[in-house]
Amino acid sequence: MLTGARVLTTSLDKTACLWDAATGAELAVLRGHVGGVMSAVFDRSGVRVLTASDDETSKQWEGVRYFPTDWTARVWDAATGVELAVLSGHKLWLTSAVFDRPGARVLTTSLDKTACLWDAATGTKLAVQRGHEGGVMSAVFDRSGARVLTASSDETARLWDAATGAELAVLRGHKDEVTSAVFDRSGERVLTASLDKTARMWDAATGSELAVLRGHEAEVISAVFDRPGARVLTTSRDRTARLWGAATGAQLAVLRHDGGVMSAVFDRSGARVLTASSDETARLWDAATGAELAVLRGHRARVRSAVFDRSGVRL
Repeated sequence: MLTGARVLTTSLDKTACLWDAATGAELAVLRGHVGGVMSAVFDRSGVRVLTASDDETSKQWEGVRYFPTDWTARVWDAATGVELAVLSGHKLWLTSAVFDRPGARVLTTSLDKTACLWDAATGTKLAVQRGHEGGVMSAVFDRSGARVLTASSDETARLWDAATGAELAVLRGHKDEVTSAVFDRSGERVLTASLDKTARMWDAATGSELAVLRGHEAEVISAVFDRPGARVLTTSRDRTARLWGAATGAQLAVLRHDGGVMSAVFDRSGARVLTASSDETARLWDAATGAELAVLRGHRARVRSAVFDRSGVRL
């Protein structure tokens, strides 16, 4: 299968959906979470899908609300939609979940102020990273799997040793919640997004701030590098995704939705962009021209995330 042939989306309608990226046809619906699905990713092979949910199972009975004690991430077979594992243990709802590069470990984040490492095959919890003073909004591994990068509502991003859980650096400078943080491919730079309406680049070794990207008119929800690290893609509640030159900070293009844009990614080639929006759609765009290529419709609530399938390709 060619890279980017499938798209995976998540929604507050409690489902994740698989789509044909060329035709926009819906291929499968993953059902099982009892709350909105906040994020989803493929493993590197494209065989498994990992989802994170708020799993809101509160019940109303004679005016009293009952809440779950655990919130979950789930692993699925991408071909059949069969649920393979449930990762349960966070004490508030999950905000993100990712595989490491080999697909052996899972990293989850939660509003309970922690990030957790899990064995992807067994669902066993391996480690808990504590130190943030607010909810942890996202986390990623570097390519080696040796470091973890987290973003938090405490206005910081933090670097950690994945094996020991030791805190390596704190990135301070944002004036509001940090909503996402990612490494570039080399692991030398970090890119953060914040409710302070900016995205920022940092030196991963020293923690020094390298650049501030300003231009969004509302909170910035996510930010990612393209594969070479030459461009940055940001999303915002101002209903746009924006492309920037990473070296200059110059704005290259504006992609417009009818609602806030919750996430965006490049395909491997950097030629296409995939966005997810509160307008209940995901959209494909030409990254060079900003032209809209396709609209994926079918979710019945805001779309929280969307990613390409990158199976069969050396990343």
